[in-house]
Amino acid sequence: MSDISIQVLPVPTKSEDIEAYRNYALEWKRNGRLEICKEMKAAGMAQKLKQEMAQAIKQFREQTPGCSESMELNFVVKLLFWIDMAAAPVLRAAGGRIYYSGPEKKQEKLFFAMLERSGIVIIRGEMPAPMRVDVRRPERDARTKLSQSRPQNPPQNQPQGQPKNFSRTDIRSELRQELSYEKLAQLASSVVKIIVCDSDGRELGCGSGIMISRDGYILTNHHVAVRGSRYGVRIEEDNNIYETDEMVKYNQFLDLAIIRIDRQLTPLTLYQGGQPLVRGQKVVAIGSPLGLFNTVSDGIISGFRQMDHVNMIQFTAPTSHGSSGGALLNMYGELIGISSAGFDQGQNLNLAVDYTEIGKFVQGIYQKI
Repeated sequence: MSDISIQVLPVPTKSEDIEAYRNYALEWKRNGRLEICKEMKAAGMAQKLKQEMAQAIKQFREQTPGCSESMELNFVVKLLFWIDMAAAPVLRAAGGRIYYSGPEKKQEKLFFAMLERSGIVIIRGEMPAPMRVDVRRPERDARTKLSQSRPQNPPQNQPQGQPKNFSRTDIRSELRQELSYEKLAQLASSVVKIIVCDSDGRELGCGSGIMISRDGYILTNHHVAVRGSRYGVRIEEDNNIYETDEMVKYNQFLDLAIIRIDRQLTPLTLYQGGQPLVRGQKVVAIGSPLGLFNTVSDGIISGFRQMDHVNMIQFTAPTSHGSSGGALLNMYGELIGISSAGFDQGQNLNLAVDYTEIGKFVQGIYQKI
């Protein structure tokens, strides 16, 4: 088993490669025949990749206004070339993961979603171990900027949005002592509202997010982030809207994603599981239901579920559309889950991806305060 790291997905430049992959693409379009390397055939991936590639091409047509035959053909050429460059090395090593730290545009999103549906693990971000595949690219300009329509207040040494008479030092000094609802509500300064936009900046909806690192990393749900290609992030007691198109990591099966903005943040503390969570335990949810920024509600843990092999916490604190990506806290102010789903048919039947799944996903990015 071997992990590989890719900094950019290359395109064929040699004339013989361009001709070969164009012929492969034409063969696919004419006969539905998928030319893949022998390692993939040996792994039994031909039929699965064929199915998922057809889905990726369909999504490309739907998401590309005025999509012509030549545009679709060029996309198929890229898919086939990227399959050989990205997926084949993992299968050649009898398994592994792909770490991708490059730009996340429409075609790249469709490609990696196709691989994930085919069973290949994709991780956004740099690989901690030495790289097996390293395709370098020039340094690009920062992708995050402040909205010009908002006042541009420079970040301060002390993160903005902190309560005037209450600090994180106070919480740490009360370690393992239950906090009042008033103090728990102050932790909303580490929960953000995410405005989801298309590539032209048109607003598509909104969700919530959780600060997990001082370096601008924000945890949210995959189903929130995947809807758009640009994001505006609003932080409590900060008049700026922080715009970014940087989604650094996602996992559609866990329904988790991480975006990044160019600002210093104050992350929440992730629960480490010292004592088991139990039914009846008090919890607080913070998010932006229906766009109502940083709403705080309380409830209890009402159950523990496994949904598609993902550990979930069922809780009663009220949530609504827009709460997805928000924080579920215990009474010590620790993050025990991320609000992810609810049942409209019932009352206060809400689900959060639990801290064990979050901990694995944010490994290498999460920073304790």
